[in-house]
Amino acid sequence: MKKLLTTTVLFALLGVLQSCQPAARAPVETKEEEAGGGAAKGGVGAGAKATSAAPPGAGGKTTPSAAKPAEPPAVALSPECQALYDELKQLRAGIPYVFHDLQRSHEDIDTDLRRSIELGDRFLKNCGESAYSAEVKASFARHLSSRYKRQEFAYKDALTKQLGLPKVSRAQRAQIAAQVKNLMKSYLDRIEQLGQEALAASKPGEATHCEGLSVLADLSFNYLGDNKSHIELSRQYIAAGCENVLAGNQDYHFNIGMSLLRERQYEQARDHILEVLKERSDRPQFVIYNICLFEALYALGDLEGVENLMIRVQEEYGERMKDKSLPKSIWAQYQQWSLICDFWLGFASYGLGAVDASRANFQLYVDRIDQMEQELAQVGKQLPSVARIYRDFRARDYKKYLEEFQGKVPSLELDAGVEWLTGKPVSFAAARKEGKVMAILFRQPKNLRALSFLKLLNGLQQQNPDKFVAVTLSFMPKGITPQARQQRADNLRGELQENELGVSAGFDITEKYKVFRSLHATVGSASFIMFDSAGQAAWYHVDPTERDLNTLQRVADRLMQ
Repeated sequence: MKKLLTTTVLFALLGVLQSCQPAARAPVETKEEEAGGGAAKGGVGAGAKATSAAPPGAGGKTTPSAAKPAEPPAVALSPECQALYDELKQLRAGIPYVFHDLQRSHEDIDTDLRRSIELGDRFLKNCGESAYSAEVKASFARHLSSRYKRQEFAYKDALTKQLGLPKVSRAQRAQIAAQVKNLMKSYLDRIEQLGQEALAASKPGEATHCEGLSVLADLSFNYLGDNKSHIELSRQYIAAGCENVLAGNQDYHFNIGMSLLRERQYEQARDHILEVLKERSDRPQFVIYNICLFEALYALGDLEGVENLMIRVQEEYGERMKDKSLPKSIWAQYQQWSLICDFWLGFASYGLGAVDASRANFQLYVDRIDQMEQELAQVGKQLPSVARIYRDFRARDYKKYLEEFQGKVPSLELDAGVEWLTGKPVSFAAARKEGKVMAILFRQPKNLRALSFLKLLNGLQQQNPDKFVAVTLSFMPKGITPQARQQRADNLRGELQENELGVSAGFDITEKYKVFRSLHATVGSASFIMFDSAGQAAWYHVDPTERDLNTLQRVADRLMQ
């Protein structure tokens, strides 16, 4: 992909992408092409309603209909090749770019995808290079990409059946996985080759060129993990006016933001989306732009920004949801965020130290969802799963902590059940006496999701030895064998040594995890509690990960002031 990106950027600057691949002959130029006829006139682009594909001949609006490729000149194809091309064109009209809000079943679309792939392969093998080849290559690559997961499963299923065994061993599963990985690498290589050749044989602004950029951008994002290439290809897609050519395709403004987030370029992601919102806040995609903005603000620890965004959600989303033209998938995002915004207001307030406001927002969220559940039950419906999960496992949990633990000194000392493994034994009493902020991360060894959190705690302790003490606690399960017990201890000790962490570490060895439970710590996913210099519970967080690091830093700085 690096080679692809370098080549694509170079020729994009020169405006002569046709010569990227010598083997791919450019279409014969026509007057329409000279006038820019490759770009569909009057297209509404990604900013309009994302219309689902309907079956050919159904009379419904189809996604690719606004993305008609430039009509090739009348090149003499053989009757067989002309028939292949005509059927490919008909199939393409019924296959969507984005698999949301579908008017056809996934199975029906997959049948068309497999047929299109078969015909595209035959056309390229039997019909030679022509003015039609680039167009066929672009759609062939897109349809291969659309079938990636199904093809991966098909390979796995076929290889498993070849063994003819009722049960497959772990070693055999690993062997099959390795074979599938190699097969899918070849599969991706072919998509990339077809996409490159389609780009090489088309001009910026043509549908084929746009489709080639789209295929390669999606390939880099979804399968290759190459965010830098994805960002550059997406920018080329936008600059070439492809939104108005491939109506119904993905929103690459949003995709750029997500790639920046993946690259941990949070400030750039925030700034990018804020610029997008200046020009596109009237679009249906307003909600997904705000999702990207939320992720950037959250990762930056900008809790004030999160608060302001959630207030805007409260004020605007209800009105936007009245728009009957919204695609179902977009409307569902508006609904989801209009529900959970109260939770995130509570979370942001809590991080900023506004405990009363936080408690009120968590309570408001629980009450709203309880009422919604009752109203839905009366008509035989259920809560949206996201709303239920936020209520049952997040809002109620934080609410309970704020009501029963927040601002209180722990009722049980650590030495009542902690067996220390590394570092100095730590006590709440000693931390209070010394006026230190104490942070405890409750996690099992090898929990990689929370490891970055532990590293930051270690850094805070090193930088503020007189103000901050960091601890990590795990637990020994009931009935564990001596060998397993030793293995857990070795795992924790080895992990701390490998990462050069100097935090105090130990295990809750009580039968019912009474140290954990006295602090409201979880024994499954990781959890985190910070105590202020007076020894009072000051901040609680569940499932801490890398995206929480800046929030942790802000809360720690506030408590150490």
